[in-house]
Amino acid sequence: MKKNKGAVQIIILSSWILFILIILIMFTLEIYMINIKAERAQDDIVLSNLAVYKDIDLKALGDTAPVIKISEPMKAFQTFKTYLKKNMYLDENMNGTDRSVAVGNVNIESYIIYNVSGYSMQIFTYNTAANNFDETIVNDVRLNPVFSPSGNRVVKTSIYTKLSFNVQTFLDSDKKLRKVFVHADTNITN
Repeated sequence: MKKNKGAVQIIILSSWILFILIILIMFTLEIYMINIKAERAQDDIVLSNLAVYKDIDLKALGDTAPVIKISEPMKAFQTFKTYLKKNMYLDENMNGTDRSVAVGNVNIESYIIYNVSGYSMQIFTYNTAANNFDETIVNDVRLNPVFSPSGNRVVKTSIYTKLSFNVQTFLDSDKKLRKVFVHADTNITN
């Protein structure tokens, strides 16, 4: 009788360990799926930022001291949004379609253009409330180094973008979504 009692305890303990192990594996897979979707969205952001290369100021590029800069930030922003919709499979209202990693609306939390020319910098920051860009000039980046919101030092003409959107993984139902924030710094020059 005592021998059977020990076997029952081992079975119960093994069941609890197995139950905890399954929960741990499912939690790990949940995080893995969210990370995969975030990485895919980050790649889409970088590609959309690079599409803005078509909006560089050709006149400034043709000067005797060529500079790669974006003089029309609103035009560049529209280019970015157009390519973001294509890359992330969004509809015209920035909502995810069936092929998108995003469920619902994709919000552009931050969009900043950094134009670097020698030791000076022109910064265009998108203002969502006013639907325009605020301009900041930094005269000497040697004395006042500029860092993007992600903490990277800005030394070349580049774009910083931050998006937020909901994702669904295999453990979530339609009513419970995970909010994801994805950002990318993209150099427009080499």
